[in-house]
Amino acid sequence: MRLYKDNVRQHAGYFTWLTDRTIEEVGVVQSLYESLEHNGQGFFHSYKSRGENNDPPDCEALSLEGEKIGIEVTELVDGDSIAATKRKQPVLWEPWKAEELHDLLRFRINKKDDPSQIKGGPYSQYILIIYTDEPRIMDYHLVEFIRSCRFASTRLLNRAFFLMSYSPWEKCCPYIELKLNGV
Repeated sequence: MRLYKDNVRQHAGYFTWLTDRTIEEVGVVQSLYESLEHNGQGFFHSYKSRGENNDPPDCEALSLEGEKIGIEVTELVDGDSIAATKRKQPVLWEPWKAEELHDLLRFRINKKDDPSQIKGGPYSQYILIIYTDEPRIMDYHLVEFIRSCRFASTRLLNRAFFLMSYSPWEKCCPYIELKLNGV
């Protein structure tokens, strides 16, 4: 868990580093790594940024077997809420509708599932981390709905994780491994 933050935005800013996107991406990968380890499900180590203008993927890691893994990182946040916060206006706090959230996740998966854009490699695995600190997602029924979602077959992505901001009850950043390829 990171204890120091620089220039955090006012809405859904747990993971945000406004001054350096690469730091934010590595911080997201670190949060997933720590959460997987906390839950005894670690499968990678030695993660690092690929550097600005050298993506996708945003980061690389090594599998427990020593093979290279590509890691793509993307944020799910409500832009209207960020804009309202900047204008010092009220923010909508009701949870997203399940179908809307499913469509947003599906869009992110499809957008990042493009093998023609990949730099580096070869990668034994290619994973996607969709991260959020969006309060509109922190609803028990919505989280359970996400756990049950299945997504269409992917060409590039082997695994995808939905990572939420730190939970003191779980002592880590909770995550859901999204079910790709209808599985």
